[in-house]
Amino acid sequence: MRHLLFSGAALGALAGCSTSEEDGAFLAAFDRAVADYEAASSEAYTPEAALPASGSATYEGTVYLDTGFAGAGTEPDGDDDLVGDLSLRVGFAGDGSVTGAATDFVGEGDQRYDGRLAVSDGSVDTSLDPDVNYNFLADLDGTLTDEGGTDYDLSGGIGGNFTGGRYDYVIGAVGGSACQGPDCSDFDGGFAAAR
Repeated sequence: MRHLLFSGAALGALAGCSTSEEDGAFLAAFDRAVADYEAASSEAYTPEAALPASGSATYEGTVYLDTGFAGAGTEPDGDDDLVGDLSLRVGFAGDGSVTGAATDFVGEGDQRYDGRLAVSDGSVDTSLDPDVNYNFLADLDGTLTDEGGTDYDLSGGIGGNFTGGRYDYVIGAVGGSACQGPDCSDFDGGFAAAR
């Protein structure tokens, strides 16, 4: 599994972000992401004793990416922030599993991105202290295509924790590299989802 390329500050990315213009679709998606983040972060970390040793849980929410590329319809000198829908399935038996996908991305300037980022090869360790570690990690990979037909290959990881008395939410960070052909830059961001 790849190492995640983000700092602890990425976890609070959504809380500290603001839009510079009144983009319709992007602003609506951004508002959903902030609401998801605030709901998940308002709850305490789920105690280890409250996390199951078997079975699975499915979470639906949003993911925010602060990318290092400027897609079509963005400011010429600006990076494109993206918000997408996130679906995760977490399995708790044994070493655990984390799978899912991030889809339906919209960027600044209201441009849509085709493609998906797959969440795969995940593991879960409920014994780790969520104050200093992520309780689950997984790979995050895929290709997004902007409205101008430019492909961006993203490769990185996702890491998170459970919040709420009955592991009602997941919250965490994403990070990695985004490449347009040979030109690559880092991306980071955050996610939150509810079951």
